[in-house]
Amino acid sequence: MAINMKSKYDKYWGSIEKINKLVFLAVVLNPRYELDYVGFCFGSIHDDATVKVLVDGIQAYLMRLYNCYKTQIDGFAFRNDLSGQAVVCEQVESSDSLKVLSSGTTMETDASCRVLSRYKRRRQEQNTLELRNDVDRYLSDPCEELNDQFDVLTWWKLNAVKYPILSKIAQDIFAVSVSTVASESAFSTGGRILDSFRSSLSPKTVEALMCTQNWIRGKTTLLDLCPELEEMEICEKIENGQI
Repeated sequence: MAINMKSKYDKYWGSIEKINKLVFLAVVLNPRYELDYVGFCFGSIHDDATVKVLVDGIQAYLMRLYNCYKTQIDGFAFRNDLSGQAVVCEQVESSDSLKVLSSGTTMETDASCRVLSRYKRRRQEQNTLELRNDVDRYLSDPCEELNDQFDVLTWWKLNAVKYPILSKIAQDIFAVSVSTVASESAFSTGGRILDSFRSSLSPKTVEALMCTQNWIRGKTTLLDLCPELEEMEICEKIENGQI
């Protein structure tokens, strides 16, 4: 039993390098813990050099995910900006009041606006370079208090303006549902145990249940879905063409 439990544990959690990085990002995006808590936990089982490599890898993964989201969001904003400029141009072209202005005054005004526009754009670019991205600002901010009543979803909703892109990432990561497995399936020595809530069905059986679900659900009687292991193996062999 202990060997089987160890093999199942190693299959999913035996190597940190193979674990889905989203598991760690869910902890990092919790403002009570952030990246420091992940490094602290790694430190209990690894040396400092290994911890640094693992933490840097998680941060790099978060940055790649951030850049991917940023590209999509910037592209969407750019398309909206172009459509807005097109509407403005149409309004300017159709406006009769602009035709009243003299050509000399219009040219001087346009030249002045272009200079101011270029200067404003350059100043914005300089300010943008000085500002750090969402990831750096989030990781440099102090952690929230370790409160059991803390609502991480509400926190990200309130801080979406401060971390616009990172909040989108948190929204998608925290929306991932958690799956469960029957403990009997993992640790029972008596074989597979099925019930009405946890079961492993072949595609043909699932198709049959989908076609007859209205008829099956029409009854209120309890279903006994605990067949013998030998019967299940025989059915699987028949479906696979082995018998």
